[in-house]
Amino acid sequence: MVWAFGVFAGGLDVRETCELTHHTTYDQAWRDSAGADGTSYFPLANACNEHVSLVPSWVNPTIVVLAVLTVSALTAALFRVTRAVVRGTTRARRARTITPPPELVLGDRATTTTSTADSSEAPD
Repeated sequence: MVWAFGVFAGGLDVRETCELTHHTTYDQAWRDSAGADGTSYFPLANACNEHVSLVPSWVNPTIVVLAVLTVSALTAALFRVTRAVVRGTTRARRARTITPPPELVLGDRATTTTSTADSSEAPD
């Protein structure tokens, strides 16, 4: 946003901005010798002369800090999403692995605790 603000800040042309707002001289000869008309998109620069720039000094460091924070936040988000997907797949595999209750294991022929009484036995 800061970069866009600096790039698209409009209003007066450069000569008028230098003379009316910054109260300094506009040096076209210096701008021609500096190349690219004294402007650049990064780092943002728009100079009146060799000593005065129209771009505040805080704008370019702020752009760098915000870019680093944005990349860090996107990396952290990607890491968390990837970790959640991997954990979700592991949990899904565990949920599909069904272990039978011990009373249904066929190796020992264990009887269940809810068996009914045999009808051939006489009651006491």
